[in-house]
Amino acid sequence: MIIDKNPLISVVICAFSSKRFDMTIDCIHSIFNNTYKNYEILLVVDGNHELKQKMDDKFKDNKNVIVSGNGKNEGPSIARNKGIYDAKGDIIAFIDDDAFAEPDWLERIAKDFSEYPEILVVGGKLLPDYESGVKKLPEEILWIVGGTYKGHPENRQTVRNVFTGNMAVKRDVFNDIMFEVPYNHGKKGFLSPIKQLEDTVFCIRVNDKKQNSVLYDPEIVAYHYVPKERLSLKYIFDRTFSEGILKAKIGKIDVKDNDKVLSYEHGYLIMVLVSIIKNFCTLKIRNAFLLSLTVSCVALGYICCSLQEKYLNIKRRIICKTTELA
Repeated sequence: MIIDKNPLISVVICAFSSKRFDMTIDCIHSIFNNTYKNYEILLVVDGNHELKQKMDDKFKDNKNVIVSGNGKNEGPSIARNKGIYDAKGDIIAFIDDDAFAEPDWLERIAKDFSEYPEILVVGGKLLPDYESGVKKLPEEILWIVGGTYKGHPENRQTVRNVFTGNMAVKRDVFNDIMFEVPYNHGKKGFLSPIKQLEDTVFCIRVNDKKQNSVLYDPEIVAYHYVPKERLSLKYIFDRTFSEGILKAKIGKIDVKDNDKVLSYEHGYLIMVLVSIIKNFCTLKIRNAFLLSLTVSCVALGYICCSLQEKYLNIKRRIICKTTELA
């Protein structure tokens, strides 16, 4: 698909929490305030009837905002897919309900697709917008709170994946690839991740379809709200442990270059280990501790998930042999 210089851009925003009502309104207003005006907004309310009613009332007179909803909370992948089905644009952009975009956000997205016609997905920088009075995380682990972390390219460059909190995709990509719900959404348990990394899986499949087709552009900027709850040690442990579980699963994803799927993580790990040493040497103890905790928890999640997979494989083989003997 060749994108013209003034395409209709459908902006999909998924919301589920009434507590984020004001932030979601701010997010939508940041799109209203964009310099690029050929857009529509698809607001998908995921399983919250009260919130949907409030959004219906708020935007009933605005033709640029289409409010829809799921009967129950089905998670961000299903909600985004619903927005995709309803979208009319040649480009479908995504931003989180607790984020807001720079005024040139849509303009830069349209420009990249026009200048790089071979690109299928474009993503940009997500900067943390911290709640007042909280201590910031080290830049190396901003991914814990949904931010762009140290190690990303300084200039436009093709990458493995970008974040759905600041992403745009050519519409025809969704003819073959949709957002997946890969790993036990909604289930609780020791090895049930609290995040899904559906954006990583999606981009891996896009790159598998066409190599070097995901572009990271640091000039496409959005801001992601970080409440103090996401800076607690409990949240950091849960989030990083989940990351390890998901990376173990993503490492087994069915794509052509499976052995290269986690190649970026290897370089990232070396960078973080070097940062730990530097922070200890300069007596930045808090940073060194948080970086060490992150590496340890990700490794623990990865090991636990890998051991579980081995146990389940052995169990399946025993069941098969028992069935054959019977």
